[in-house]
Amino acid sequence: MQSAIKEKILKSKKHPFVGFISIGLQFMMALPKNNYRIFSTLLVVGSLFLTLGCADNHKKPIHIIPIPNQIKYAGGTVDIKYPLKAEYNSPAKYLHEYVDNHLSGWNAQFVPSDSSNNSYFPVIFLLDAEHSESSYNLVIQKNKVLITASSEKGHFYGYQTFKQILFGARLDLQLPKLSIDDAPNYAWRGYMLDEARYFFGKEFVKNLLHELAELKINTFHWHLTDDAGWRIEIKKYPRLTEVGAFRENSQIEDWDSPKRSDEPHGGFYTQEDILEIVEYAQSLHIDIIPEINMPGHASAAIAAYPELGILGNLRQVPVVFGKHPDAFNIADESVITFLKDVIEEVISLFPHDIIHIGGDEVLYETWANSRDIQNYMRANELESPAAAQVHFTNFMAWFLKSKGKRLMGWNEILGANIHDFDSTYYNDGHFLLDKNAIVHFWKGDTDLMKSALEQGYQVVNALHTETYLDYSHKNLPLSRIYKFRMIPAGISDSLGKNIIGASAQMWTEWTPTAEDVTFQTFPRIAAFAEATWSKQKNYQDFLNRMIQRSKIYNERQMRAAYNEIK
Repeated sequence: MQSAIKEKILKSKKHPFVGFISIGLQFMMALPKNNYRIFSTLLVVGSLFLTLGCADNHKKPIHIIPIPNQIKYAGGTVDIKYPLKAEYNSPAKYLHEYVDNHLSGWNAQFVPSDSSNNSYFPVIFLLDAEHSESSYNLVIQKNKVLITASSEKGHFYGYQTFKQILFGARLDLQLPKLSIDDAPNYAWRGYMLDEARYFFGKEFVKNLLHELAELKINTFHWHLTDDAGWRIEIKKYPRLTEVGAFRENSQIEDWDSPKRSDEPHGGFYTQEDILEIVEYAQSLHIDIIPEINMPGHASAAIAAYPELGILGNLRQVPVVFGKHPDAFNIADESVITFLKDVIEEVISLFPHDIIHIGGDEVLYETWANSRDIQNYMRANELESPAAAQVHFTNFMAWFLKSKGKRLMGWNEILGANIHDFDSTYYNDGHFLLDKNAIVHFWKGDTDLMKSALEQGYQVVNALHTETYLDYSHKNLPLSRIYKFRMIPAGISDSLGKNIIGASAQMWTEWTPTAEDVTFQTFPRIAAFAEATWSKQKNYQDFLNRMIQRSKIYNERQMRAAYNEIK
């Protein structure tokens, strides 16, 4: 009887589990009623074992962030019996070393079940010109992994996806058979780190870049100068770092707090440090965009060289955060020469074609009371301090263009009043920003963004209510960041084409340690990465996949906000 049942199951065209239950029920009906309970128990136990035995016929779950756009499961799994080894059919400046180092670490973590014949499991990188620059195809087959792309960047992103699948295979050494087709939804997926307020150092930045790369973030906006500190060596002006990189104390807790840290703070990057970090970022396919703030948020530079300021009364870097009254004196030709000199040294360090000049939160009352600025306005037929800033910004845009670069700035560079300051200080609309400038939109209503888009400006969406990681987890929870909309409600898709990407901002006034920055950044940057890369999104599924990511953070001893993953 037992052999007959087994034969029927094996011959059944149905799934073995279905066949087992169907035939088992037929057999049970033929038994005396007093044997029903015993047999039904055996039937349940037997079905459980059969289900476990057939697990390979189902898809093995994977936990990839950001979620790829298309995953097709072939059914079953592949046992990793041999060490993994990469094979390349194209030269790649950085990819070989990156992949080989990772696979070497992976292979060291397990003992292959059969490596006596020096066999290996190949991870093969193939070229296909049909792919876009950042797209890739990943296929896991019985005896190999194929990653196909048209560029090293596509191969790199494909490997980031494979790394996450591999992490999930550490315990059972099984890979799911599948095919993934993937490409970013948006080209610009950015993260900004403010190091002007607090200096964190080279190793922290490199570790941060590594984490961002695994999430396929591709733009690192580096805020290097502000009122509270100047963090980049400029050889022609050594006092920028001798004086401007250090302060005697720091405000703590909140904007209006009288409390101080009661300890000095400082630090800066040498040009050799910068070049090393830029090269490392390039190996991770991350572009670095430096921010050198002008004309406002310039107190650290003015403390080093007081003649640069309109007021020029600073001799030390301020210890209080926020907006400060002084700014670069844009009416003074020697100040313009200074700024051009600084930008030329910055350009020599950063190969990316965009330079960010800040441009935010200039306090125009100082300008309104400055004889130099008023003369500048009359000489250039400018009707307001805001128009004077636009005029200055355009000059810097033209200067950068002559160097093969492009200007970017916070959306104050448009000349609009987004702070409810005195309206008499603002542009009347007749003096417009250079159309080649990129507008980093952080504050203001949708109509302001819509107006900029209608005028033809390219915009990076950084609305503070949706992207400022210095905000508390209560005010900006993980779920809200995940629901981030690249194109805000009220803006048409046709206008939205000029929104070239988005960035998440990590301001650091109240996060003095690297651990604080990590806590504010992770896991929220993972939600932002998926919001900007993936076309299809599901928050509950994201949380499920974040469980694996949190294990990675934990193993790396990162102080992430684990309570957000629930």
